[in-house]
Amino acid sequence: MGKSLADNYPEAAEIFTRADDALGMSISKLCFEGPEETLSQTINTQPALYTVSAAAFEVARGLGVWPSFVAGHSLGEYSALYAAGVFSFEDGLKLIRKRAELMNAAALAHPGAMAAVLGMDEDQVKTLVNAASSAGVICAANFNSPGQTVISGESAAIEKAGELAKEMGYRPDPLLHALASYRGKVIAKRHTPTLAYITNWSSKWGWKNATAHPDFYAGASKMADQLGFMLEHFWMKEPGLTQSRLSAMLYSRGVTGLIIASHGREMGDDLEFDWSKFCGVKIDYFPHKPVLLNVTNNQCDIVRVAMQKVLRAGYRRIGFVMHRGWDHGVDHLWTAGFLCEQQHLAASERLPAYIFPDLEPIEAWFNESDAPVAVDPKAFTQWFEQNRPDVIISKGSFVLPQLKAMGVRVPRDVAFVDVFLEQFDGLTAGVRQNHETVGGVAVEILAAQLQHNRFGLPEIPTTTFVEGTWFDGASCPPRIQSSRKASAPAVKRRA
Repeated sequence: MGKSLADNYPEAAEIFTRADDALGMSISKLCFEGPEETLSQTINTQPALYTVSAAAFEVARGLGVWPSFVAGHSLGEYSALYAAGVFSFEDGLKLIRKRAELMNAAALAHPGAMAAVLGMDEDQVKTLVNAASSAGVICAANFNSPGQTVISGESAAIEKAGELAKEMGYRPDPLLHALASYRGKVIAKRHTPTLAYITNWSSKWGWKNATAHPDFYAGASKMADQLGFMLEHFWMKEPGLTQSRLSAMLYSRGVTGLIIASHGREMGDDLEFDWSKFCGVKIDYFPHKPVLLNVTNNQCDIVRVAMQKVLRAGYRRIGFVMHRGWDHGVDHLWTAGFLCEQQHLAASERLPAYIFPDLEPIEAWFNESDAPVAVDPKAFTQWFEQNRPDVIISKGSFVLPQLKAMGVRVPRDVAFVDVFLEQFDGLTAGVRQNHETVGGVAVEILAAQLQHNRFGLPEIPTTTFVEGTWFDGASCPPRIQSSRKASAPAVKRRA
């Protein structure tokens, strides 16, 4: 809408340019090209209508048409005030944007309904509304004609009014019922709210080849669907896309719920969005700034569970092997859990953890997309021969190929526990990390934030930890009697 005005009248084109500058987004492109679904969202519709109205007024004024009086209803009042010279175009646009934000937030926080009642006079309608107000906000919205009134308010209150009205002789309006049914079945589906799943990897889909990250997304997508949202992926490294541009684009589309996930270690530590306009939840530890609500696997407890299991099984010389970048990426919680449980052993039984690769050069382990994820054969062999562990806790792909190359047999020569267990056939003991649960919990928390209109950065950030699930396996047979058992995933929250 408004494109023909902008194409044919410089005054109108200038208004659209001023609107783009004032809003920090291309409202002109949205007006001219759509899509209609985005344009029809109130957060965009209101500034768009005001801009087109102002453009039409400027065209009329350029043609020498001056009104003697101006008037407007609801949103039109702002156009009338601009035409009357009460405020500048930009000031009116800022007021409209704030009005749209507040209305959008109120609609999300308090979903409402409407109904028409027939055969009641004004006093009876007021009595009905007063009686139903115990169930929530409700009012007489429009007196269409004597004996026909539209009431609106919170869904519970409208439902209560319907029950009471039947006792007072209420007859339903079939046309309004048909309209409401149509809107519920058609329009609601067209305007399914969107959550943004924002990644920052070296390539758009590179994270799908990394451990855990595809499962994070699968869990988030499944939960979003269950809660009535659509999950849409955005890659921060799209050509020409800056953080400020992505922030403005999401907001202009009415996307205010953000999941920050799959952020490579080497991609920087700051995420500079206009957080006053968004609710955000982060999966895993990067980026560190800003501090958002966070959901992640409980790596510390996962390795502690593994340590406790092998200790109960009678093992004492426990080796731990972990990639340096992976440990760094979870704030060293892998080694923290190992060292914590190692204190239960005698000093002579405490083996040094093998963390690979070496600290220098940093590039060898810090760049998540390119860092090697297998042990150095020479260094690992030296560590193994010097310490002679009777069990190794690690990730299978880290150590099993090298053990095989060394002629070391599992479990005959050394037992093995996989803390990234993916096969549950009983051959390998280890911990399933429940990555899909992490993604699902992140969406649940984000949905609650949106429902309660909690935009902006949290005053007190919290981290939600998802526990792992232990599975016994042939790779780590007990040296003493131990029962086979698998527990359900648990969730811990930490402020």
